[in-house]
Amino acid sequence: MSPGADALTISPTAYDDPVVRRLEAEVQQEYVERYGGPDETAVETCKFVSMPTTEEIKEKLRAATREDGPGRLDLSEELINRLRIGIADE
Repeated sequence: MSPGADALTISPTAYDDPVVRRLEAEVQQEYVERYGGPDETAVETCKFVSMPTTEEIKEKLRAATREDGPGRLDLSEELINRLRIGIADE
């Protein structure tokens, strides 16, 4: 990368994030210029929800255990996979 150039950062971002909305608007404008109109395909934004990582789930469990007092902390992969769905729905 040349000195002074902006670094490219790629990271999971919510579909309704202002940066994502701006990028989509730019892409839609390109479609208007190339094809005469925007892409009007319906977008199901729920399909763009990023799933929590295993470490994020474990930290939520640890925090809950600290708040609720001592107890057995189950960090099995089966439990973590089931929790991914619940956390993504929050």
